[in-house]
Amino acid sequence: MNRIETNVITGEQTVIPLTPEEIAALPPLPGPVVPVSVTPRQVRLLLHSQNLLSQVEAIIAASDEPTRIAWEYALEFRRDDPLLLQLAGNLNLTAQQVDQFFITAAGL
Repeated sequence: MNRIETNVITGEQTVIPLTPEEIAALPPLPGPVVPVSVTPRQVRLLLHSQNLLSQVEAIIAASDEPTRIAWEYALEFRRDDPLLLQLAGNLNLTAQQVDQFFITAAGL
């Protein structure tokens, strides 16, 4: 890693390598931001790629009518959506796994 110093008079830039101590003192890089919502397409594609779609669809099929309607007609799935939180619980997913699911789904 390097830092760049600019001469304020000439504008010339100098690249200065950081020492191991300077590198160790750097703050950690922020992790990926968990999206607030993802689309049903993104959710279903990721569930399919993780071989979970048929399991989720079986859970939904065994649910009440409002749940089936919510699953089928949702325009987005929010990270705090009670339906998704219930599905995550049924699949034994941790909060960190659900966060990662949203991060990955957002990239699809």
